[in-house]
Amino acid sequence: MPTPPAVRTGGVGPHDGSAAGRWSAGSAGGFARPAPRSQAKALTPTQTIHVHLALLGYAQGVAAAVELEAQARQDTGMTPEEWMASNELRLEEIQTAGSYPNLSTLFGEEEFDLELDTLFAFGLARLLDGVASLIERAGSR
Repeated sequence: MPTPPAVRTGGVGPHDGSAAGRWSAGSAGGFARPAPRSQAKALTPTQTIHVHLALLGYAQGVAAAVELEAQARQDTGMTPEEWMASNELRLEEIQTAGSYPNLSTLFGEEEFDLELDTLFAFGLARLLDGVASLIERAGSR
């Protein structure tokens, strides 16, 4: 998954070169529901910057995991799939030992394949659902 430059460098704000940073810093009205200007209720400036920083922080967190995965691949010479295959017996012992019953329950029913792009998309969708709810509540005031 390609990592946007602003996420790779850890920059925030209008000078990080990211479109989101420039947009949020230059946005007078913040996030608002699509509606005629006279009817739209925008988030407060504090809410707007909190949304921006929450989204940026989330993206940076996943980007850090991507970087760690790349470093692990360089260190071991193995892809994540190869590493999992080489540790399959050990991971199976951990899962079936009973020390982590919740883990065993979660992964005992279906195969789980952790892909960082899928994880990113899932988390981003949940964050955006929350932002949409926040905007909707702001519009009902």
